[in-house]
Amino acid sequence: MQMETDFAPAERANQNSILHDNSLIVSAPFIKEILNASNSLIAIVNEHRQILFANHAFLDTLGTYNVESILGQRPGEAVGCLNSDKHEGGCGTSENCFYCGAVNAILDSQKSREKAIYETRIAAEIKGEKHHFDLKVVASPLQINGMHYTMLNLEDISHQKRKRV
Repeated sequence: MQMETDFAPAERANQNSILHDNSLIVSAPFIKEILNASNSLIAIVNEHRQILFANHAFLDTLGTYNVESILGQRPGEAVGCLNSDKHEGGCGTSENCFYCGAVNAILDSQKSREKAIYETRIAAEIKGEKHHFDLKVVASPLQINGMHYTMLNLEDISHQKRKRV
């Protein structure tokens, strides 16, 4: 059965595929260590935009300490984007997602196999608190053990936005 979508594809990989890809990523030499050393919010997603790995900075922002709690979720679902539950397909499938720099960066990078850079503002709810994130989203192709993934680097640019205003 095909899920409803107003923008990006709604299909998802199954949990076995998610766990398999996660183990490939964390067992790749130095990937986990390098990404966890960064203060940037970094996640690696599959072709369905589902999270396979997130670094410590990403997890700290969400208030969680294990990636298992967000494995298989899409970025908007993980951060509690208010638009991520408009359709059963989740993040990227509502009509509002057409304007989201995060989903557009992922889709463009996956299509072109090149880096894509967008800005976005995400209204989210994390642990019952409302947040607004102004982010620069950099999506880059990443190949590990012959598998194609997309690495997301999310940078808080709210201070730059305030300065411009």
